[in-house]
Amino acid sequence: MNESAKKIIELVGGMENVISYTHCATRLRFQLKDSSKANPEALKEVKEVLGVVDKGGIFQVIIGPKVDVMYAAIQQECGGAAPAAASTEEDAPKQSVGSTILNYISGSITPNMPVMVASGLISAVLAILTQAGLLSSDSSTYTVWSAVADAAFYFLPALIAVSAARKLNSSPAMAAFISLALISSSISGVEGLSMFGLSISTVTYSSNIVPVLLFVPVLAWLEKFMDKHLPKEASFILKPFLCTVIVTPITLFVLGPIGTWVGAFLANVCVTLSSFGGVAMGLAALFMPLLVITGMHTMLIPVIVNELATYGYSTIFAANIAVNFAVAGTALAVGVKAKNKDTRSVGLSTGVTALLSVTEPAIYGCVIPFKRTLLTACAASGITGIFIGLFQIKGYAAASVSILTLPVFLGEDMMNFVLACAMAALATALGFVLTFIFFKEDKPEAASEPATSAPAVPVEPVATVEAPAGDAVVCAPLTGKAIPLSQVPDETFAQELLGKGAAIVPEKGLVTSPVKGTLTMIFDTLHALSLESDDGAEILIHVGMDTVQLGGKHFKALAQAGDRIEVGTPLLEFDMDAIQQAGYPIVTPIVVTNSDDFAAVELATEGDIAAGGQLLKLSR
Repeated sequence: MNESAKKIIELVGGMENVISYTHCATRLRFQLKDSSKANPEALKEVKEVLGVVDKGGIFQVIIGPKVDVMYAAIQQECGGAAPAAASTEEDAPKQSVGSTILNYISGSITPNMPVMVASGLISAVLAILTQAGLLSSDSSTYTVWSAVADAAFYFLPALIAVSAARKLNSSPAMAAFISLALISSSISGVEGLSMFGLSISTVTYSSNIVPVLLFVPVLAWLEKFMDKHLPKEASFILKPFLCTVIVTPITLFVLGPIGTWVGAFLANVCVTLSSFGGVAMGLAALFMPLLVITGMHTMLIPVIVNELATYGYSTIFAANIAVNFAVAGTALAVGVKAKNKDTRSVGLSTGVTALLSVTEPAIYGCVIPFKRTLLTACAASGITGIFIGLFQIKGYAAASVSILTLPVFLGEDMMNFVLACAMAALATALGFVLTFIFFKEDKPEAASEPATSAPAVPVEPVATVEAPAGDAVVCAPLTGKAIPLSQVPDETFAQELLGKGAAIVPEKGLVTSPVKGTLTMIFDTLHALSLESDDGAEILIHVGMDTVQLGGKHFKALAQAGDRIEVGTPLLEFDMDAIQQAGYPIVTPIVVTNSDDFAAVELATEGDIAAGGQLLKLSR
């Protein structure tokens, strides 16, 4: 993990390019000085990395459930805590106003999600115990644990104040102090208060997160102003005093009432949307997977948290049932139906992970790589969302929805929980069935033109090479000079870490099929492809060394994943001269990735070889 952490740091441009970094449930989130210095394609090659998203000024590296382990490894490599947020305009990357606001809100709320999850699950367990008659709601045990659960939302503004202050490089202690003062029973919700002869609006600050999100930026600006203008000798005493006596009245007279109005408006919007029933929820669930892919789903977090704090439940949150379980069903169907062994393994493992934990591994491992699975996942999610809206299912806490966290839908009405479980089953079944029917291993290409539009490349007929019964033959996919893998200038191939095989130094920039079978995958960057022969051999052809960094430039796909292929079928064109001029070796490994399924994988021809000639002999 430490080696991968070093690689990630290097590929985001080094720590000198990082302003700040944090993580959520599945992603490392970097704020970079210059995102052009990051190398997304090379990052995708790191073993633990599932995908990369550069959105809204935040560079996101998707890791999956072990993101906390990777985050700790990166902290260790960096010598401790994450860098503080940018404090100068020169360091801060240029972002739109909308992106800046969303990043601030998300960065303030996301760190507190574990507290809300714990609160929700404690409330769910209490509800289960009382419904089952195992615990009385009048008992001291119930009272204590109910108070613990309620504290998460009652004091949530103070928790968010701390995170918001850290996000803005302000004082967390001062932000928490002012927030707790507002939450106190002497101020929060008290009528008839006044200050300086002016009437103070009655505002309930407990569980009210919007006023906090409004006053912390004022506090941060005021602290910076005082750092510049107060004498250093007096700053330690005067700055906290002046900040308190300035920010508190501003919040009581202006920001508190505005924040309460905004929070009530957002909560009412959610209730209004739910009144449209299945249509609104179906549309929300339909597009939710796309929000997750782009990383924009985090913008819903403050809306959901505000709804929970206002009403004690969230209708918008219930859409996550449809999304998460539809993705799980989709991944499981890929795992059952896929022909490629690696694809099957990814589908089954990420499907189970989605059922029990988080969905990003399934989204980036199964939903995005194939054209039809994204459509089936969205369709299953949308259909389930319609029923969720019709039944008006509510969530009573925020958590990553899975089998283990379904109790967060257990409120005063047991039927709400039963329906939530039924919707989870429906979404999983729809995702599985639709994907099983329509799934095809056809990974989308990243070429500037679709592979189907590429002109046919004439090749001479290639005679089929016969192999003894039980054995298999892999023909040369290129014309050139065949060499052992040990001579490839890359340790991964030279040490046969990916499998046994050979390599060819090409004389022509045309890759043809070395076997009769199926083209299972063309990488997005077009520098590599994989095939599965009818004899059961799984083959990787990797054109050049480190050519992933070209991002598909100088390559053109001539076939698409899922195509049936014969020996000699044109698969890929590449510009040898342009690739070499860019500084990349063009030696091309041909690797049998399931070498362990064969007793021997032997180089049949060394030296000059024509495309279609016998390159490897596989014995069982």
